Amino acid sequence: MEAQGKVQKKLIVMPSSLSSSSHNSLTAQIDSQRRKNPKVKSCPTEIDPEWLMMQEARKALIY
Repeated sequence: MEAQGKVQKKLIVMPSSLSSSSHNSLTAQIDSQRRKNPKVKSCPTEIDPEWLMMQEARKALIY
């Protein structure tokens, strides 16, 4: 981008149509920035944690 003088205001890039390649690329960039990531990540366990806690509680009561 070239300018003859100092730019005083913000420039807004607007594609010529909704089906243009520049519109598609701008939309893809915005969508990738707005994509939400899950806050809680799942991690598979082999043993049920609740069952394990119950077993430990039972052992504590027996001893």
